[in-house]
Amino acid sequence: MPTSRQSDPRARTYVIDHVKPGTRFERRIRVCHGTTGPVELQIYAGAAEIDGDSFRAVEGPRANELSGWISVDPAAVTVPAKGEVLVDATVDVRDDATGGDAAILVEAPAVARPDGVKVASRVGVRV
Repeated sequence: MPTSRQSDPRARTYVIDHVKPGTRFERRIRVCHGTTGPVELQIYAGAAEIDGDSFRAVEGPRANELSGWISVDPAAVTVPAKGEVLVDATVDVRDDATGGDAAILVEAPAVARPDGVKVASRVGVRV
């Protein structure tokens, strides 16, 4: 988090920087899990929106203005059992930026249940 946001508790959970168009900044995101085996995860920026008083990521890997400015490295990781991996997110705010909402999403591959329904898990960090 930037030093100017040290006293803002949201800065420990979200990317909440207020920057001018043309700014580039980076954040490090910790990806962890507590299962007994390694897990392969995909990481990407996706569109999000405010709906009433709720923030939600838009279904699927859709892009919008803000998510198009965000890149993550690496885009896929294997997190060891009960471990963590650090991922770098870079936000390149275009000169003609108008704003928006996005999320950096971490997604586990879909797993088929006995009834044939596939269930995927996805969590994110608000941007």
